[in-house]
Amino acid sequence: LPYTWNGNTYNAAGTYKDTLKNVAGCDSIVTLTLTVKATLTGAQTVTLCTSQLPYSWNGNTYNAAGTYKDTLTSAAGCDSIVTLTLNVNTVVTGAQTVTICTSQLPYTWNGNTYNTAGTYKDTLKNVAGCDSVVTLTLTVNAALTGTQTVTICTSQLPYTWNGNTYNTAGTYKDTLKNVAGCDSIVTLTLNVNTAVTGSQAIAICNNQLPYTWNGNTYNSAGTYKDTLKNAAGCDSIVTLTLTVNATLTGSQTATICTNQLPYSWNGNTYNAAGTYKDTLISAAGCDSIVTLTLIVNATLTGTQTATICPGQLPYSWNGNTYNAAGTYKDTLISAAGCDSIVTLILNVKSSTSKTENISTCAGSYKLPNGVIASTSGVYSSSFVNQAGCDSIIITNLTLQPAPKLIVNNQNGACNQTSIDLTSQATTAGSDAGLSFSYWTDSNATKPLPAPNAVKANGTYYIKATNAAGCTSIKPVTAQLKNMPTAKILGGNVCPGTKTKLTITLTGTAPFNLTYTDDTASHTVNGITNSIYQFEVTPTTSTKYTITSVADAVCINNSPNASAMLNVIKPPASIRYNEVITSVNLSTPLRARYFGNNYSYFWSPATGLNSDDVINPIFKYGQKVDYLIYIKSDQGCLIVDTQTVKVIARTQGNEPPNLWVPTAWSPHNKDGHNDYLYPFTVNIVELRYFRVFNRWGELVFETKELGKGWDGVYKGVQQVMDTYTWTVEAVGNDGTVFKKAGNAMLLR
Repeated sequence: LPYTWNGNTYNAAGTYKDTLKNVAGCDSIVTLTLTVKATLTGAQTVTLCTSQLPYSWNGNTYNAAGTYKDTLTSAAGCDSIVTLTLNVNTVVTGAQTVTICTSQLPYTWNGNTYNTAGTYKDTLKNVAGCDSVVTLTLTVNAALTGTQTVTICTSQLPYTWNGNTYNTAGTYKDTLKNVAGCDSIVTLTLNVNTAVTGSQAIAICNNQLPYTWNGNTYNSAGTYKDTLKNAAGCDSIVTLTLTVNATLTGSQTATICTNQLPYSWNGNTYNAAGTYKDTLISAAGCDSIVTLTLIVNATLTGTQTATICPGQLPYSWNGNTYNAAGTYKDTLISAAGCDSIVTLILNVKSSTSKTENISTCAGSYKLPNGVIASTSGVYSSSFVNQAGCDSIIITNLTLQPAPKLIVNNQNGACNQTSIDLTSQATTAGSDAGLSFSYWTDSNATKPLPAPNAVKANGTYYIKATNAAGCTSIKPVTAQLKNMPTAKILGGNVCPGTKTKLTITLTGTAPFNLTYTDDTASHTVNGITNSIYQFEVTPTTSTKYTITSVADAVCINNSPNASAMLNVIKPPASIRYNEVITSVNLSTPLRARYFGNNYSYFWSPATGLNSDDVINPIFKYGQKVDYLIYIKSDQGCLIVDTQTVKVIARTQGNEPPNLWVPTAWSPHNKDGHNDYLYPFTVNIVELRYFRVFNRWGELVFETKELGKGWDGVYKGVQQVMDTYTWTVEAVGNDGTVFKKAGNAMLLR
């Protein structure tokens, strides 16, 4: 199965009729009685011992335990698959280890008697009736003896040994059980050592603290005890009497001048101020530490700077008189009685007296005394200079006139590509004999490249220089008259849909425009904005071309602007396959997808969770015919149709069900059993049918009823093996089926 007859496919046994045309052209009714013989299966389990191998079954020989299948032919002539489960009980082996004492010989095991240690074997029958070989390892432990000698101190008495208490030295015996459980006789020899005592007196100096004695540290005088171990290992108590003699200290302060260095103290010589220590020996024989604080008053030095004008000479300082600038020194006595050397740096500032010749192009000049002079002449300026002294400057001032510069702005002709700012017309009316330079800024710091061919509208600057080197700078405007331009935008539109075309204009308004639309020419005059729109309703794709555009200055007869308005015919409307579902069962619906620029509307909205999506969910109790309005953003409309049929189970109808065959044979392509798929009764939706190989790979999946797997995965026919399937489906009464199982691929 399925079985094909006269172009029809049948999935189950039954009686079927078909109407054909006979040679006379009349209807001929033929009847097919289809009988489907089932494949028989069977199983057998056999258990035997290893010694009974090999095992023969249906003419086949097997040498090991396992599960084996064989295909026979049933009485109906169909394959009959039988399975043998062969269990093989192996020879059982075991081991036992027994340890006893010599007194427990002879030893009996499985009815046998043994008098010495050794390894012995015996053969028995296990519960499966097969041989069982067991091994005995017999160990015989003899009685043990031992001795122990212990030496302790008196303080460790009484002494406990093996649960017995002893108060004096001696030899003692005890009988124990060894780890093998046999008697063990041990002997104890107990020795007892006595304790020792002693004392020691020590005198030290304070700087010898802390004092270490027998590994202990002491920080002050006192009597201390310590417990040591004597040569016998017992406590030995010794006493320390520790006497500590104190260290004596003293201090002295001396103050001297630098010229009294070096300084001698206690036979030591010191060359600088500081704190010094010396250690002497006291009457008790301990260190006596004395400290010297030596203060050295240095010779003081100082510097003083005085700056004066020549009129302040001579200059008096510390009773001395100085008539010129220079560096002078004097020696004084400080408050500490030491020499103090001071230095005078005397500066004498000069006055300013000079004559300057000034020639400038400015209309006025600021003299050194701050007075503004606006005419040529000789000026005397008296003022205090930066040094604070009187100064006189004589200025011979000559004021040069600035050149006369006349600038005429330049306008180009229509569509002129550049303007010459160096032409005589630009500076007509200026002084004769001037030299000109051209700049992009008002300070004349950035030169204008190619001033004889300026190609950009803007304001530039001309600098005129006369023979005296005086200059004048004035702005000049260059204005080019460019051709007007136009751009037009096309696009896509649906047949018979109104749309607006946009033309973008550049230039000086108002504009005059002429354009064609493949069939006629159109002229629009007096456009005051740079954006012009007009409405069209094309029935076929049309090319719009702008043939000329004019602004208030120029006319452009070759704007080279065109655009295509494409009329796009939408896809034809269709009727979708009928969807069959159950009463109030959530069933997904889906319209055709054309792109993200399409909107959807389902009418009526009855039974839908949403009416403006591509994939609403249907849940209702009656049949509904839907119109699906699919509209693009260009306004193109498609109207599809979807019918949802609701089937309700009634009393006496066969309940929904499904099952999957246990084997299929896709290799022979005989039209029977070529595909693996679920057989269904009253199933309205297949949510999934999936097939996996033994490694868990998904080799096939479908959601279509009646569609199955032909045994091919990734273009390769799969080997004969057992495959796992899972299925989920919905019956016409809303029942959800979830099943899983195995199927054998036969080749």
